[in-house]
Amino acid sequence: MILDYFKISWKNISKRKVRSALTVVGIFISIAILYLMVSLSLGLQDAVNTEFDKLGADKFYIHPENALATFSGGGSVGNPLTIQDAEILRGLKGVETIGYTSFVTSKIIFGDETRFFKVVGSPLDDKNTIDMLAETVDIEPAEGRLLQKGDVKKVIVGSKYKEIFSRPIEIGHKIFINDIQFRVVGIMKPQGNSIDDTSVSIPYSDFAEVFGKKDSVDVIIVQTKDNSDMEDVFNTVTRKLRHYRGLERGDEDFAILNPKNLIDKLNKVLNIIMIFMLCVAGVSLVVGSIGISNTMYTSVMERRKEIGIMKSIGATNTTISGIFLIESGILGFFGGIVGIGVGYGLTKLVELAVFKSMGTNILVAQHPLWLIFGALIFSFLIGCISGTFPANKAARTKIVNALRTE
Repeated sequence: MILDYFKISWKNISKRKVRSALTVVGIFISIAILYLMVSLSLGLQDAVNTEFDKLGADKFYIHPENALATFSGGGSVGNPLTIQDAEILRGLKGVETIGYTSFVTSKIIFGDETRFFKVVGSPLDDKNTIDMLAETVDIEPAEGRLLQKGDVKKVIVGSKYKEIFSRPIEIGHKIFINDIQFRVVGIMKPQGNSIDDTSVSIPYSDFAEVFGKKDSVDVIIVQTKDNSDMEDVFNTVTRKLRHYRGLERGDEDFAILNPKNLIDKLNKVLNIIMIFMLCVAGVSLVVGSIGISNTMYTSVMERRKEIGIMKSIGATNTTISGIFLIESGILGFFGGIVGIGVGYGLTKLVELAVFKSMGTNILVAQHPLWLIFGALIFSFLIGCISGTFPANKAARTKIVNALRTE
């Protein structure tokens, strides 16, 4: 019985190809937008989680209260953190390793060309610290090596130093940082963002000498021990640093960044954005639904005589209603198929645009099966719902009045 409904509905849709195609347009636009938004949101959340995983679930970061100046690469202002602040945290319960970095935007000269990029200074005191800092910023050499203990006036450069000067920088080349000569020992693999891929890293001892930083640092990284409670270590470090800097509770001139808390907040923001975009797409869906309803209503008026004949030979109101509901559902279903195809194509265009602008595949849209089948079922149901009123009107048609229709 249901199969017969589908056959009759498909036959009626095939007779009105142009009208059916125009009706599908209204649905596929909204389904395409919905698919695009959900797919990209899933991809963005995955990218965010991946990037924060690189920072490490076992680490948190201490920076001056004015974090904007610090993380923009301009160095901290006000009351900066110091190496002593980092050192007094060593040996605290739950603390595995302590590291720190400083950075500043500086003049970099290669040959007779000058550029201005971020210079990072990191300590090379012991292998654990070096390994922890390398893991934190997820750097890996494409050529040469990382900085190691004992290095003096050595530098590792980002991947874009192959192209930002008129000739590519190679291992062994000399560059000048703030007019001091350094030798390149490593060229890093692409990080995926222009700031990191154009930055250079030097030993902290050289950094302090070149920029007169003495013992100030911009970020202190605390790595916790395995199986330690992050919240307990977090509170212990806060109390110790507050006491050492002579501060009262609530008057801290430093802030501690916990990546897990940050990612939770960021995911909430992404969810809010996705909900907003889905609401916008919902408006388009309403318009498409009205289109289906209008098409089916017109179809009912045109086929009154056909409805009368079906009723005269025994078709029930349920049968008539079912035929029109399935017909409208099929229109919605085909709108969903086209919409998914268009949405998929749009996600690839967005991925390409991100790759062209950032030089990395950091954003990869997700296409889980539940999203594809969910979109198809949803579009079919929307079609059925849109055809409810016309289907009921068709079912209520009087046989006598219908057969009189010319």
